[in-house]
Amino acid sequence: MLDKKFDVIFYGMVIVDYLFVFDKFPQRFSITSAKQKLKKLGGSATNSATCISRWGVKTGLMGCHHLGSDVEGDFFSNALNEYAINTEKIDDSRQGNTHCAYILIDESGERTIIADPAPQNYISICPQYLQQSKLLCLDGYFARSAKFMQEAAFKAHELQVPIILSDTEPDEPHFTLANVVLVSRQTTKEKLPQLEMELLATYKDHRDIKVIVTLGSLGCMFVYRGECTYFALPYTGNIMDTTGAGDNFRAGVVYGYLQEWDIDKILSFAMFVGTNACKFYGGCVPTEVDSENWLESFAKSYEVKECSNVTR
Repeated sequence: MLDKKFDVIFYGMVIVDYLFVFDKFPQRFSITSAKQKLKKLGGSATNSATCISRWGVKTGLMGCHHLGSDVEGDFFSNALNEYAINTEKIDDSRQGNTHCAYILIDESGERTIIADPAPQNYISICPQYLQQSKLLCLDGYFARSAKFMQEAAFKAHELQVPIILSDTEPDEPHFTLANVVLVSRQTTKEKLPQLEMELLATYKDHRDIKVIVTLGSLGCMFVYRGECTYFALPYTGNIMDTTGAGDNFRAGVVYGYLQEWDIDKILSFAMFVGTNACKFYGGCVPTEVDSENWLESFAKSYEVKECSNVTR
């Protein structure tokens, strides 16, 4: 790939997450005390950017809306400074309120997210900023931001910047511009064959777009050129919180894409990253976690896997 200022730019929501941890999920009409309350950086773009920037990837982050003139805006701005991310396109003009999400986490590690109403003032992507990148990653979006995500995709296509989309349906106008699309699905192991047929039907008219379907603890599927390949989750661990697992999985996909790995290695690494990210609260892996070591740990485990495949 050509040498540019950025390896990747993430464009999407910039959010402050408030996490409430419960022994048991609150029941309707009940009063429940959280055993822990945390404040973290949030938003899919932010979670992916903070993860991948730890691996020497030149990362830019552009918010599709501004930070507010409040303590959350101060928190976001200060916390982001701990990461090696270019933030010149985070609008710090402090208008209104910072977008927040309130995340309820139960003993299983599964979460429920309650978000503030969608921001009113969205910011279009900057073409001059975008053209300095090898790759653009766009978030899935709230209804009001659809126009801006689509506009960003069309601008990237015009500038010949490859695009990775998240949670975008085939009937949306910018879907056909993507190189890679990540979507999430809920299913059971017994229904995997049925899901495979559904995915092949859904993407039959988009054979040249690489579609990665995340399936939580079941792993993921890869749909490309009329074929669907299932990848079981090869890594296990204690699940503390699934918040941001998909965002960190996406960081793994982007890293592998930039390294020009084959799809087996890309998805193995992405699942490795997503699983490790579930060992901490919040979607943004804490700076005190030695995630730089994940590259070495993955390389060793993947080497063992390759040797095992050869032996068979």
